[in-house]
Amino acid sequence: MTTTRETKGNAGKKSSSTAMLEDFVPPSSWSQDSDSHYLVLHLPGFKKEEVRLQVNNRGEIITSGERQTDGNKLVTRFQKTFKIPGNSVSEKITAKFQDEVLYVTVPKRKSIVKQLKENQGIVMTAVLAFSLGALACHKLSK
Repeated sequence: MTTTRETKGNAGKKSSSTAMLEDFVPPSSWSQDSDSHYLVLHLPGFKKEEVRLQVNNRGEIITSGERQTDGNKLVTRFQKTFKIPGNSVSEKITAKFQDEVLYVTVPKRKSIVKQLKENQGIVMTAVLAFSLGALACHKLSK
C-alpha cells in the first residue's frame, strides 16, 4: 500500500482541504474447471457501486475502484489489469459482487468434440433425417 498526500482543488483553485490517497493492491486468485476460468478479488471495505469492471478489446479485464473514508479525508483506490486466458469467450464474461468480494466468471471455448458430445442427439437426428431423405429420393428416382 502506498499512501500519498495530495491537495484537492476546485477548477484549478487552491483548496485548504487535504485528502490522503491510499493505493490499494487487492489480493486476487484464478481457478478453473472444465467450463470456465474464475477470478476472485478481495476488496475489504468496498461497496458494489464503488467497483468497476471493464473488458477491453486487447483481451484484458480491468478492475478498479475508489472509496472515501474517515469523513472524506482518506481516499482508497485500486486498479488492476488481468490477461484473459486464450481459450476464453470474452463476450460472455460475467461478474458479481458479494460480501466485499468480486467474482468474475470467464467461460471457456468448447472444443468440437465436447460440442458434438453435448449435441449428440441433435447430430444423430440430423444424420438420420438426411439418410432417410436420401433414401426416399433414391427410391422415387427409380
